[in-house]
Amino acid sequence: MAGATKIIGTVAGGAWTLLFAQMVLISLRPIGYAEIGSIAASIIVPALVAVTAFWIAFRSDFRAKKRALVVQILFLTVAAFCWLVVAAASGG
Repeated sequence: MAGATKIIGTVAGGAWTLLFAQMVLISLRPIGYAEIGSIAASIIVPALVAVTAFWIAFRSDFRAKKRALVVQILFLTVAAFCWLVVAAASGG
């Protein structure tokens, strides 16, 4: 169980890290003050989820439990959904 949690957690953390990098690149264009909150949220949320996924995979005391595996699968599913949203919003 701990091995599966590590593998899925690493993939989920990697997906969220790439999403974070994509959001940073999108955010580099000139912005107005109304967009600062949404940009901060789109950068902070992927960063926090990536750190959490890696923490559960490698440092958590409960990574050998089923709950950790379920959380990692949830993170991976949400990351895939977010990538679909980003792809659809960018037109490709």
